[in-house]
Amino acid sequence: MLTACSVFHKYDSQELVQNSPAKYRADIKETLEAAGDNKNELLQVLQHYQNDPQKLETASFLIANMQGHKFVEVGIFDSLDNQIKYNVLDYENYHQIVDFLDSVETEKGELKWDKVLEEKDAETISADLLIENIDLSCKAFNTLSWTKDLGWQTFLEFILPYRGSSEPLSHWRVYFWEKFSSLRDTISDPLTLAHKINQKCREMFTFKDVYYLHPTDQGLPEMLETGAGRCEDMTNFTIYAMRANGLGVTSDYTPHWPNSSNNHAWNAIILEKDKAIPFMGAEADPGKYSLGHPVAKVYRKLFFKEENTLAEKLKDDEKAPPWLGGKNFRDVTTSYTETADVAINSLNPQNYFAYLAVFNSNSWQAIDWAGIDSTGVAKFSDMGTGINYLPMYYLESDSLTDDEGKPKWELIPASNPILLSKEKKVHTFANDSLKFRETFKNDFVLKEIPAGLKIESGKQFQLLVWTNNEWHTMLDTTAITDSLKLDRYYKNSLYKLQHDPEDDEKIKVFTIQKDSLLTW
Repeated sequence: MLTACSVFHKYDSQELVQNSPAKYRADIKETLEAAGDNKNELLQVLQHYQNDPQKLETASFLIANMQGHKFVEVGIFDSLDNQIKYNVLDYENYHQIVDFLDSVETEKGELKWDKVLEEKDAETISADLLIENIDLSCKAFNTLSWTKDLGWQTFLEFILPYRGSSEPLSHWRVYFWEKFSSLRDTISDPLTLAHKINQKCREMFTFKDVYYLHPTDQGLPEMLETGAGRCEDMTNFTIYAMRANGLGVTSDYTPHWPNSSNNHAWNAIILEKDKAIPFMGAEADPGKYSLGHPVAKVYRKLFFKEENTLAEKLKDDEKAPPWLGGKNFRDVTTSYTETADVAINSLNPQNYFAYLAVFNSNSWQAIDWAGIDSTGVAKFSDMGTGINYLPMYYLESDSLTDDEGKPKWELIPASNPILLSKEKKVHTFANDSLKFRETFKNDFVLKEIPAGLKIESGKQFQLLVWTNNEWHTMLDTTAITDSLKLDRYYKNSLYKLQHDPEDDEKIKVFTIQKDSLLTW
């Protein structure tokens, strides 16, 4: 095995890069420049494979696409920037941790998430780990019967990569190559092998909601010790197990469920001709998994840099909303739901970009982006249907600042909210002043919003309506029965009902149309 103290005696760095496939050279140079003191580790890998064209290309692919990949640890801090220390395993469930953090917030002021540690792969990865990963992945490609049907590009993209998300790096490929050798040696069909491995993963690993508040995506050693994690950990655990055995597997995800809370990630196995079958690692097998909610957008995680991302188009002084600023994902929404294109008019071309947002956890969250042309039109492609969207800008705030006193960036409404119907028609909701809207004066009784927020006697409720780019309180009252009676409501208007204190997870937007309530 090559070690970190190996001496370069045959090639200099420029020659090592020049010997790599031409399509990777510029990106390899960029990664080497960013690697700092770790540059020699990467050069050692290129030198190690100078006489092996196949493995030299795999090394070039990994190094060329390495920037942007990293291990990240986050933490929760109080108003004085003191980190709140806790161990998720000390709590039985997610709500117990939330109760603890609520008590801390009451005592020490508003809590916030912040980055504790960031270890960029280019600056920290060892030559030994890269060489081990390349040797074993190429061994799988060259010896397993089905890998030739996948093709070389699928191998590079979905078998070779050494990480699943932002977890700590580990030697997972050795572990799972050895652990499932008997399965691999007796099964020649990749889909059958995927089923068998996923069943074994299910015995080894399971979901536990406390990991929503774990400070990192787990690495393999921790996952083997705990045997539990959140959906991100489940997908990574399965990626390790299957990639190590020559199966092309990745993770698909939705950054925000529309009109609900949280997000979700799951797996997809890539078969010949780019056919992908979704499944839930360590839970539901390929062909036996379906999403439990409608989706506005689904993206596929990639190790390589996708072309035409928002990150490539932003100017140096611009920022992207959370989830949309990376280069390593691809839109695969059409594989999961009916979609339609949406054009938003009368936007300000000086803002360059517009965003469509969904209502998630009681706030609008950006889910897709589009450039604004010179006529003020932004065209969004392949949006999930049957979903309410709000067109927005992402701009520097006039009132909010960060810890350094610099303006924060925030989502600002850009136009009226819309409904993209299942029939692929766009309906625009009112946004003007309430005094100009048509009012229904017949009684309407609210008993329960389908998200599960029940009207109960003695509880205080707020009914809010969207107007002039914000929520306006229309009714603030304490229920005296199991329902709320409205003596008037507005036509073509968007509403939300919330309990005080707010229960963000159960708040959904809805409309009232004559004698019925419709949620989106």
